[in-house]
Amino acid sequence: MKPNYLSNWVSMAYLPLLLLLSGSAFSQAAEENYEGSTLNYHQYSGNAGLDWWLDHGYWLSLVLISVGAVFFIGTVFRKLLISDPKEKYDYINGPQKKSYLYSAYTVNIAFFFFMTTVVLGGKFIWIYYIAQVLVSGVFVGMLHFALKFTFQFYYPTLVERKLKKLRYKPRKASNGAIMELLSEDEEDDYLDEGMQAEEEAMAIDYDVWIDRASGELKIEKYDGYAHALKCPNCKYQTYKLIKEELISKPTHRRSGKAYKYYACTYCGHKGKRAHTLHPTHHVKTADQIHQEEDHGDLSDHKEEPHA
Repeated sequence: MKPNYLSNWVSMAYLPLLLLLSGSAFSQAAEENYEGSTLNYHQYSGNAGLDWWLDHGYWLSLVLISVGAVFFIGTVFRKLLISDPKEKYDYINGPQKKSYLYSAYTVNIAFFFFMTTVVLGGKFIWIYYIAQVLVSGVFVGMLHFALKFTFQFYYPTLVERKLKKLRYKPRKASNGAIMELLSEDEEDDYLDEGMQAEEEAMAIDYDVWIDRASGELKIEKYDGYAHALKCPNCKYQTYKLIKEELISKPTHRRSGKAYKYYACTYCGHKGKRAHTLHPTHHVKTADQIHQEEDHGDLSDHKEEPHA
């Protein structure tokens, strides 16, 4: 196996491994707690509500494990059924990421249910059980943020090579002929002025494929490097932030306010949006807080007309 395929295999094996380890842990716990013909997962607490949870929560964790597995397997099969490179690119870059994340979250919740329904030790002791719930909650919470961080920052690097391969994979025309990818200079002849403006703003990048024999054309849209919003006037993604204006400073107890000014690089439309600045949370002395509150209110600030 070539090293450059390692990242793809890691991303494909991550969740199945998590599911297998979860199933193994559950099966081992069930086997260790098997007594005669009765499964005894816990010592009863004497509280009807808690005993119901201890009886049913374990099986709910197994259901959640199954749901997570169905999410993951369904995502893999759905991707395999997509033949068009651009559609597969968009799927990997969007829905697949969300499905994998939901699968991981589901398994994580299942772990919490499992840990809070299997009471460790021989005799039920309330203080031990409360500590067990708290420790399980902390562990699951940490794992939740670790998964969120992984999918937000590490996932794009895992699929980057695959996405690049899909983007530049030769396209086929409806007659089966291989299409040609035009250069940046050539593609401008097939893009309207708004599309060209989006590319100049680096908010959108367009690829133009052409079959010169038949004249069939495919224009594919990809995210650019710069951030821009969709213009409310021309609807192109060329609405860029040009400046910010502070109206009132945030204090320790009160939110602030600022205006963000935007301009469209294509049609020239201009506008502004109010933006709330959250209160500051760092520790300050009482004198500093009172001083900010006395001088931070700029509500009588006269806004100049926006040209």
